[in-house]
Amino acid sequence: MKEISEQLLTVREVAGILRIDESTVYKWVDESRLSYLDFGTDKKRCLRFKQKDIVNFIDENDNGKEDNESNKLEGSGYRPAERR
Repeated sequence: MKEISEQLLTVREVAGILRIDESTVYKWVDESRLSYLDFGTDKKRCLRFKQKDIVNFIDENDNGKEDNESNKLEGSGYRPAERR
């Protein structure tokens, strides 16, 4: 039997790590954007996620921009108030 050394994450934990709603995690699972394990039945899901898969997801979706306010607002139509 293979030794299990990696922690599995719940939907709630993944949502917390990514700072998104749990419904978005389910949506991304349905869209095959997130890798997962399903231990549930036909009527009830019991999803778990490998930590390394979530880290890879973050790395693959990192657009390389620094996390600062100007980048967060870029393209949003936001314009800072002009100074007088």
